[in-house]
Order: sequence, then structure tokens, then C-alpha cells
Amino acid sequence: MTFTDNITEKFKEATGYDLLPFFIVSNAVLSKYSRNSNDLSIFLMPKVRTVLNQLKITVGDINRQYDIYRGTLGSDTRYFELIEQIDIIDNALDTMLNAKKWGKYFKNTLHDDIIPEMDYIIRQNETLEDIALHVLNSQDFLNEWFDIALNNDLEEEDYTFEGNVALKLPLHVSGLKQLQIESIVDVIDDETIKGKDIKRKFEFINDDIDTVGGITCALQACEILAGLRKGDNPEYPEHGLSSNFVVGVSTAFFNYPVIIRQMLATFDNDDSFTEFQINSFKQLDDIVIIDFQVKTRTNEIINKQLEF
Repeated sequence: MTFTDNITEKFKEATGYDLLPFFIVSNAVLSKYSRNSNDLSIFLMPKVRTVLNQLKITVGDINRQYDIYRGTLGSDTRYFELIEQIDIIDNALDTMLNAKKWGKYFKNTLHDDIIPEMDYIIRQNETLEDIALHVLNSQDFLNEWFDIALNNDLEEEDYTFEGNVALKLPLHVSGLKQLQIESIVDVIDDETIKGKDIKRKFEFINDDIDTVGGITCALQACEILAGLRKGDNPEYPEHGLSSNFVVGVSTAFFNYPVIIRQMLATFDNDDSFTEFQINSFKQLDDIVIIDFQVKTRTNEIINKQLEF
């Protein structure tokens, strides 16, 4: 969304809150993020994190202003688009603030080598560079110390000359073949292709975690995706419905186009389903009911209902 129209000015007139400084700074930060998405280390820098945290505080301030003046702002759909754009920025800020966790995730996906680890306690006056050089025998110890800090979620104040900090170090043993998973370990048929997952009601059966598979797994996935809110899934925080549009919102201000677009995007990101369709919207008193259907990989139709 571009803000060449007067919607930000209208927001300022109604609430007294000027959005332009927020968008100027956040756009600059998002531009830097898009250029450095393959190297998240820049978002570990203290000065950068200070800016990110301040933007997060501002997002909270804006949302509170929107909640307070929602009735005064009226039904202009551009306000919904404005809040949706702020929600997108908020999710991007969460990603950048969790750069250490994302860095660890991308370094340990199933398509990468799984390297055994060993426990190590930092000794007194020992630096991470010393560990990389003398313990790991790294030829690139001046850079590998950063990977040690990243993989152990260390902040600068965590490792001092006093030592006694527990680490996990990669175990590089000569002749030890690294483990690598290259395929799905299961037999694929018309039932298993629908997926397998931990049962939503977590419990143990026969000393093992209970799971669901086949069409039951597809039904559970459909229920989870329909109820997903933005930020619920830390791996993909942008997936789901914006709470601003579904929690504490009068039916008079219920933004159907945005809800449809966000539900479509959520289901489109899960390859368990090939089609998503809204069948009807119904309003009963203060409750909005959405009837929708999805199609599985094997062409079964699942009909579900969602209430707000």
C-alpha cells in the first residue's frame, strides 16, 4: 500500500497521532532487511536492535490509538488496509528481532548436514576465538567464534573472563561421516500423502506421543489454519488472520475483503490443500459465520465453519 492519499492525514486529524515518521523509519529498515535477508547478522547489532524495539513500541501505540478511535474513524476501508500494512511491518520486525533464532533454524534445516555436538564449559580468561582455534582447530577461528555465539544464543554479557558458561560445540571428528536426511522416511499412498502430525490434544498412547494421519490429519490441519492468527506461528508469523479485524470488532466494521484475502493466503501456503473457497457469510446477532471448503491433495472436499 502506498500512502500518497490522505488516509494518514485523516488518521492524524481523528487521533492526533502522526503516522508518517513511523512509516519513514520502518520503510528504511524494511529496505535494509530486503537487501540483507540472506545475512541476518546485521540485526544483531545493538544500535539496530534499539531502532527495531522502538518501532515495536510504536506499533503498539498505533494499535491502541486505532482501538480507542475505531468508532470515530468510520467505515473507510483504507483504515483496514492501513492497519493491515502496519501488521505486516510488525511481523517483519519480529523476524528481525529474532534473527538469532532464524539464523539457527536456517543453519539446521533437514536439507543440511546434521553435525553431532559436544558439551563444553568456557574456562577462566578463555575467549570464543580461543575455543574456535584451540578446541575446534578451526582455520577460520576469527570468524567461527561468531557461529559459536549464534548457535548458543549468547549475548555479549554472557561470556566474560570469569568463564563457567556452558556451550554446545560442533563435533568435527576425522573420519566421522555427517548425517544427512535426503528423503521422506515413509511409504507414500493416498492416505499418508495427506500428512501426519501430533494430535492437537497432546497425549501419550502406549508410551508414545499420539498422532493423527490421513484424512484426520487433513481435518486437524484445516481447523488449525482456520483459527490461526498472525504471530501464532513463530516460523511464519505473517500467516493467519489479523487480530485487529476479528477480536472485539463490531459486525458493522467487519472487513470481509481483508478476511477473505488473509484466509486465502493462509491456506495457499499449506500444500496439504489444493483449493480454498468461501461458500457464504452469515450474521446472527453479533456473530459472523463463514462457511468455507478446502480440497485435499487427493480431491476430498472438507467443509468447515468459522465463527467470529
